[in-house]
Amino acid sequence: EDAMAILPLAARSLTAIAMLALTDMAATRPLQAQVDRTALRAVADEVMREDSLPSLSIAVLRLGQGVVTAVVGRADLELDVAATANTRYPIGSVSKALTAAAALRLVAMGRWTAAESIGKHCDSLPAHLRPITIGELLAHTGGIRHYDYRRFEEDFLNKRRFASLRDALAKFSDDSLRHEPGTQY
Repeated sequence: EDAMAILPLAARSLTAIAMLALTDMAATRPLQAQVDRTALRAVADEVMREDSLPSLSIAVLRLGQGVVTAVVGRADLELDVAATANTRYPIGSVSKALTAAAALRLVAMGRWTAAESIGKHCDSLPAHLRPITIGELLAHTGGIRHYDYRRFEEDFLNKRRFASLRDALAKFSDDSLRHEPGTQY
């Protein structure tokens, strides 16, 4: 429990998901019998309170089917709108773990290697980004700049949906590298 207290929220959430997945895999009886909806809601309430979150949604799935959900808090504090199972949340840095998992799956399937150039898989990259390897990109050692924290609304709160990969990469593709790929974090 002490270790859990020092983990960032995203890591704690992913840890909880992994623990539930492991419990599910070892189950000898239906998952619904193992997950108490009231207990799940109590956990959601506690995490929401401890981390000062306006809302939190938890879903336990088995083989892609929803088994138990818990939703607490407000989706919109200004308008006093309750969060629901359909509330959409920005995933922010959680996408890093999801991207890494997808990339590692492609490596396991033999479709990628960490040493391959990202340019091999993304024709729309400019020449200076093409040699960066998949491993360097995943380890944040490729030299590509981070988001500009001075432009918080534009870089972090932007809800724009990009029509293409080229459009999504435009924010970074014209920038020079911060350092030689593979040499720094």
